[in-house]
Amino acid sequence: MKAQSSFSFGLDVNYMLNSGEEFSYGIATGYQNYSGKNGIPSVDFIPLALAGRYAVSEQVSIGADLGYAMSSNGGFYYRPMVVYNLSETMKLNASYSGVSVTGGTVSNVGAGIMFNF
Repeated sequence: MKAQSSFSFGLDVNYMLNSGEEFSYGIATGYQNYSGKNGIPSVDFIPLALAGRYAVSEQVSIGADLGYAMSSNGGFYYRPMVVYNLSETMKLNASYSGVSVTGGTVSNVGAGIMFNF
Protein backbone atom coordinates (compact mmCIF):
# COMPACT_ATOMS: atom_id res chain seq x y z
CA MET A 1 0.00 0.00 0.00
CA LYS A 2 1.29 3.44 -0.91
CA ALA A 3 1.79 6.08 1.79
CA GLN A 4 -1.29 8.25 2.06
CA SER A 5 0.05 10.62 4.69
CA SER A 6 3.44 12.12 5.33
CA PHE A 7 2.64 13.67 8.72
CA SER A 8 0.73 12.60 11.81
CA PHE A 9 0.12 14.26 15.16
CA GLY A 10 -1.72 13.22 18.25
CA LEU A 11 -2.41 13.62 21.92
CA ASP A 12 -2.68 10.72 24.36
CA VAL A 13 -4.10 10.50 27.86
CA ASN A 14 -3.43 7.52 30.13
CA TYR A 15 -4.93 6.84 33.53
CA MET A 16 -2.95 4.19 35.31
CA LEU A 17 -5.15 2.33 37.80
CA ASN A 18 -2.35 0.28 39.34
CA SER A 19 1.17 1.63 39.49
CA GLY A 20 3.18 -1.17 41.04
CA GLU A 21 6.95 -1.42 41.28
CA GLU A 22 7.41 -3.26 37.98
CA PHE A 23 4.01 -3.62 36.30
CA SER A 24 1.23 -1.08 35.92
CA TYR A 25 -2.00 -1.06 33.93
CA GLY A 26 -4.79 1.33 33.15
CA ILE A 27 -6.81 2.89 30.35
CA ALA A 28 -5.79 5.08 27.42
CA THR A 29 -7.52 7.40 24.98
CA GLY A 30 -6.54 10.33 22.82
CA TYR A 31 -6.70 11.77 19.35
CA GLN A 32 -4.62 10.93 16.27
CA ASN A 33 -4.68 12.78 12.93
CA TYR A 34 -3.04 11.60 9.72
CA SER A 35 -2.80 14.51 7.27
CA GLY A 36 -3.93 13.75 3.73
CA LYS A 37 -1.57 13.49 0.78
CA ASN A 38 -2.03 13.56 -3.02
CA GLY A 39 -5.73 14.48 -2.84
CA ILE A 40 -6.53 11.90 -0.15
CA PRO A 41 -8.41 13.43 2.82
CA SER A 42 -6.97 13.37 6.32
CA VAL A 43 -8.05 10.65 8.76
CA ASP A 44 -8.81 11.10 12.48
CA PHE A 45 -8.94 8.40 15.16
CA ILE A 46 -9.99 8.38 18.81
CA PRO A 47 -8.58 5.25 20.46
CA LEU A 48 -10.11 3.60 23.54
CA ALA A 49 -7.63 1.09 24.92
CA LEU A 50 -6.21 -0.85 27.83
CA ALA A 51 -2.67 0.21 28.73
CA GLY A 52 0.06 -1.92 30.26
CA ARG A 53 3.63 -0.99 31.24
CA TYR A 54 6.51 -3.11 32.55
CA ALA A 55 9.58 -1.48 34.16
CA VAL A 56 12.70 -3.13 32.73
CA SER A 57 14.88 -0.90 34.94
CA GLU A 58 14.47 2.30 36.95
CA GLN A 59 14.93 4.34 33.75
CA VAL A 60 13.33 2.19 31.02
CA SER A 61 9.92 0.60 30.64
CA ILE A 62 8.13 -1.15 27.79
CA GLY A 63 4.43 -1.41 27.20
CA ALA A 64 1.49 -1.41 24.87
CA ASP A 65 -1.97 0.06 24.41
CA LEU A 66 -4.57 -2.29 22.88
CA GLY A 67 -8.16 -1.51 22.00
CA TYR A 68 -10.43 0.02 19.38
CA ALA A 69 -9.92 3.26 17.44
CA MET A 70 -13.14 5.08 16.59
CA SER A 71 -13.46 6.75 13.22
CA SER A 72 -15.65 6.59 10.15
CA ASN A 73 -13.52 3.51 9.34
CA GLY A 74 -12.40 2.39 12.83
CA GLY A 75 -10.68 -0.81 13.80
CA PHE A 76 -8.33 -2.68 16.13
CA TYR A 77 -5.82 -0.27 17.73
CA TYR A 78 -2.35 -1.26 18.94
CA ARG A 79 0.59 0.78 20.15
CA PRO A 80 3.76 -0.89 21.47
CA MET A 81 6.21 1.55 23.06
CA VAL A 82 9.49 2.08 24.89
CA VAL A 83 9.63 4.76 27.60
CA TYR A 84 12.71 6.45 29.10
CA ASN A 85 12.32 8.30 32.43
CA LEU A 86 13.89 11.76 32.45
CA SER A 87 12.49 12.53 35.91
CA GLU A 88 9.61 11.42 38.08
CA THR A 89 7.22 13.66 36.14
CA MET A 90 8.70 13.69 32.60
CA LYS A 91 9.41 10.83 30.19
CA LEU A 92 10.40 10.32 26.57
CA ASN A 93 8.69 7.67 24.47
CA ALA A 94 9.10 5.98 21.12
CA SER A 95 6.19 4.02 19.70
CA TYR A 96 4.61 2.38 16.71
CA SER A 97 0.89 3.04 16.43
CA GLY A 98 -1.45 1.16 14.13
CA VAL A 99 -5.14 0.79 13.36
CA SER A 100 -6.31 -2.22 11.36
CA VAL A 101 -9.01 -0.95 9.02
CA THR A 102 -10.87 -2.41 6.06
CA GLY A 103 -8.35 -2.71 3.25
CA GLY A 104 -5.17 -2.29 5.28
CA THR A 105 -3.52 -0.60 8.23
CA VAL A 106 -3.11 3.07 9.12
CA SER A 107 0.11 3.39 11.10
CA ASN A 108 2.97 5.63 12.15
CA VAL A 109 6.24 5.64 14.07
CA GLY A 110 6.29 8.33 16.71
CA ALA A 111 8.26 9.98 19.48
CA GLY A 112 6.97 12.16 22.25
CA ILE A 113 7.19 13.64 25.72
CA MET A 114 4.99 12.31 28.52
CA PHE A 115 4.08 14.18 31.72
CA ASN A 116 2.84 12.59 34.95
CA PHE A 117 0.32 14.54 37.01
